[in-house]
Amino acid sequence: MTVAGPGELTAFQSLMQGWAALAPYNGIHVMRLPFRPEVERWKSAITAATAELDLTDVRLEQPAVDIGTHLNAELNRPFEKNSAPLRFFVIDNNGDEHWLGVTFDHWLADDFSSRALLHRIFTFGTGKIDIAGYFPLHRSSTSPPRRGFLNEWLAFARESMRMRRACRIPTRAILDFEARTFSISCPHDALEHSRRVAAENGATLHDVFLAAAFYAIGASITWTTGGKRDAVAIVSPMDIRRFEGEPARSSFGLRLGQYIAMERQPQAVGHPELVRRIAVQTRRMKLAPRTELFAPTLSFWRRTRSVRARATSFLRGAPMAACITNVNLTDSWIEKAGIPEFRRVGPTGPAIPLLFAVTTLNSRISVDVTYRTASFDTIDAEAIAGKCAERLSGATTLCPAEHSRLA
Repeated sequence: MTVAGPGELTAFQSLMQGWAALAPYNGIHVMRLPFRPEVERWKSAITAATAELDLTDVRLEQPAVDIGTHLNAELNRPFEKNSAPLRFFVIDNNGDEHWLGVTFDHWLADDFSSRALLHRIFTFGTGKIDIAGYFPLHRSSTSPPRRGFLNEWLAFARESMRMRRACRIPTRAILDFEARTFSISCPHDALEHSRRVAAENGATLHDVFLAAAFYAIGASITWTTGGKRDAVAIVSPMDIRRFEGEPARSSFGLRLGQYIAMERQPQAVGHPELVRRIAVQTRRMKLAPRTELFAPTLSFWRRTRSVRARATSFLRGAPMAACITNVNLTDSWIEKAGIPEFRRVGPTGPAIPLLFAVTTLNSRISVDVTYRTASFDTIDAEAIAGKCAERLSGATTLCPAEHSRLA
């Protein structure tokens, strides 16, 4: 089945397909709905919505498991060859409510597109057509903006030099890409506190989230005195639709750039100062689509024949400790529809061992954490997530380097 849409695959989409050839590279969006499920109505809504994207034979599954078990299974479940690169599920939650979600092969769609698809399905399934943000689904035939061959390779060379300072997160089994996920809710005052910190330090909320992640990861590493790799690198995907006009701006697909922030010994820096430093670093990065690294990276990926070499390519050349993605759903159709919980679960894979999906909904911050089990034990991942939540809520106690295995 060909589902790439009117245009050719971008370099980033092709990279994701390469990662998925090593292990499933799936994204999952799921919402908890406070009413009893009507499965046949959801089936009809899914069929109608996916037909707008020329997707057929899309399944709606009803697993008899809890949501946590299903999310962990879906992260590691590949899509069958020639099948639609997305599947839906309904899970009963104590009879009076249920979970409705979608698992998608990540090259197909980004966060914006998945939410738009679920919005369309929710609209068809409930008849609530007055919810803000409703628009027909379509795919654009235009590719995201690029900087040109020479500029892309110059940017790649500069970034490669910069990444020589980034520390590596050890991996016990190079070819083991099993991933697991869990969710945490930050204290109720975390959002207000984070907004205040952002305003006082000339930063965005994302900068504050980055600072919390930098600190938590840095505090979990035993640093070697005099080591050349003395910094933590964290990548942030960025929706590039704001740089585009219509129809690309509202189209379904994968339209992402990325920027990599790096901080030396972040656990030794006070939170306000770390936020200010990150804001200075990321401010200029957010002024452009930041797609220039994808084509050179894809070129190297395709020239690498060995499976083992591909599996370690980022660990060797661009060792990123984590990825952080941030979505604010305040006043979105999700909040206006009275949906109490919306979870966004992302993949790890060969490029990153740890992912934080930060979601602001109903005046509260929640974080879906995905971790590669060959790099982190559950206790490691939960401790790092806990330190992030502490920082976001205003706790400033420095935590010792507890997990020496992460050095």
